[in-house]
Amino acid sequence: MVRQGLSLVEVSVAMVLAGLGVSAVAIAGNTAARLSRVAASGTGAVLAAGDVLDSLVTTPAAGSGETMRGAYRLEWTVLPGEDGTVEIQLRAWHPAARDTLVFQLLGAEPPPLVP
Repeated sequence: MVRQGLSLVEVSVAMVLAGLGVSAVAIAGNTAARLSRVAASGTGAVLAAGDVLDSLVTTPAAGSGETMRGAYRLEWTVLPGEDGTVEIQLRAWHPAARDTLVFQLLGAEPPPLVP
């Protein structure tokens, strides 16, 4: 007698392997989406911090402060440095992110005061 078709064991093994493959693809997609959100959050924080640093460097007698730029919270401290320069320390973070980005600009020369 010649057997045709697949046995129940063969079909069960094939279904388990297919399920594992689909699960692996779903996990990989979820991980990629999470990493993409983290990268976008870091990029947004860097752009917001760059805007604040640009304004601090171009503002005569800039002082310490904080602000919200979109969803990003930024806090900065301006300290007098050596030889009339300033030291700027800036912290930026997003409420959904776990990490805080810290920027430090040393020896920046403030612009002259315009009368």
